[in-house]
Amino acid sequence: MSDGARRFDRYFPLIYAAVYAAVALAVQLAWFPVGDLGVETDFYGDLVIAAQRLWHGEFSVLNYPYKGPLTSFALVGVHAVVSLLGGDWYRSGVTLNLICAALFLILLYRLLLRTFNRRVAICATMGVSLAF
Repeated sequence: MSDGARRFDRYFPLIYAAVYAAVALAVQLAWFPVGDLGVETDFYGDLVIAAQRLWHGEFSVLNYPYKGPLTSFALVGVHAVVSLLGGDWYRSGVTLNLICAALFLILLYRLLLRTFNRRVAICATMGVSLAF
C-alpha cells in the first residue's frame, strides 16, 4: 500500500466525520431548535433529570432506575463545554449524539476497510451517514 493510500485511510474518516457532525449540527439547530416530547421523552424524562442532579453533585443509584449512569456522565461532560457557549441541556444532548455518530462513522470505515476494501468502506460509510 502506498503512502498516499495510507494517508487517505487515516484522514478521510476523520475529515468526513467532522464534516458530517458540523452539517448535522447546523441542520439540527436550524430546523429543530427545541426538542419535543414526541421523540425525546427518555431524554427529557430520565436522562436530563439525572444529569442535572449529577451536575449539582447529587449522585445516587436511585437516579438511574432503568438505565445506567454512563449517558448522564457523558452528558454532564458535554454540557460543561456547551454551556460555556450558551447552550442548554437539549443542545448538549444533540452535541453528544453527533459526537457518538461521528465516532461510529470512523469506526465503521476502519472496520469495513479491514474486512473488505476501500471502495466498500467509503460507499458504506457515506450510505450509512446519509440514511438518517
